[in-house]
Amino acid sequence: MRIERVIGNDGVLSAFTGQSGEAEQFSAIIDGELEKKHLAADQLALRDLTEHCFTEPARSIDPDAVVNFDFAG
Repeated sequence: MRIERVIGNDGVLSAFTGQSGEAEQFSAIIDGELEKKHLAADQLALRDLTEHCFTEPARSIDPDAVVNFDFAG
């Protein structure tokens, strides 16, 4: 058996640990109530960031573009 196949590109421990995605890791750490608490606390910042990320590209094409947002909740 070749060592490269056992170790892989993720380091030595990757041969002995299961691979999980970012979402699975996050869900394992953050439970539903804690997630709701963090989302509520950061809601204004998340809305501002969303508006910026969608408005700026539209305005780069048309400086007079108007983008309206209707957030749920």
